[in-house]
Formats: sequence, structure tokens, C-alpha cells
Amino acid sequence: MKDRTNDIEDYFCKQFIRRAYQERLYFELSSNNKRVKAISRFCNNLMDIINTDRVVEHCDSTDVTYLTDRLQERSSHKKGYCIGFFNLDQKWADISDAISTGICSGLGFAVVLPDGIAYMCEEAEFKMKRKSVILHSTASFEE
Repeated sequence: MKDRTNDIEDYFCKQFIRRAYQERLYFELSSNNKRVKAISRFCNNLMDIINTDRVVEHCDSTDVTYLTDRLQERSSHKKGYCIGFFNLDQKWADISDAISTGICSGLGFAVVLPDGIAYMCEEAEFKMKRKSVILHSTASFEE
């Protein structure tokens, strides 16, 4: 897939983030200096900033196979665009690799699929379950 980072992150913000946070989050994601702050927003306050109308499933599991299967049931795509505090940030990766890397990092992340599906996971906190969701938008980001 072509590298259209700004387009993908704009799509992500418009489709999956509450209107009140969209502009600020996109601005921060677009800035090398502020990117960490943007990612931290949804890593720590996921349910406060996402568009909850787009949530199709709350996931209690951090099992990579289970999560990969759930995403592949909803999408024909095998790769997703990664947003997060790990080495796949701003890259396209196999869904399973993206989820595995994000889960193992313990940090929050998002995987955005071109056909309107996204998976978002909060940062792991001591002795607490990680909140994560699968979201669906009717608008897709197809090439």
C-alpha cells in the first residue's frame, strides 16, 4: 500500500474519534514533537475520546489469535496501519504482527484497516484489564 500517512491518520480521527477531539488529535499525530502526546490520549483515555457509536465489540481478551480472528471476520484485509508506541508506528503490518507487537509492548495502540475497521487498545495498567474495542465505520479508506 502507498504511504499516505496524513490521509490515513485524518481518516482515523474523523471516523473513530469524537468530534471534540478530532482536530487536536490529528494536529498532534501530524507533529513529530507532539505525536507521543496524541497517542497517549487514546492509550490512557480510550473510552473518553472514541466515537462510541462506532464500537461493534468490546474485547476482554489480549489473546493475539482471538483478536486477529475477530478482525479478519470483519475485514478482507490482511494488513493494517499502526498507530502506537512501538516499532510499527506509522507503518503497514500484518494484523497479527501489529496486534502481537502492541499487546507485548504493554502500551496503547490502534490498527486501522482500509475498509472501515479499527482495533484500539489502552495501555496496560498494573493489575487492571486492558480496555480494547473493535470499531466499524461505513466510510472506508480504500486505495
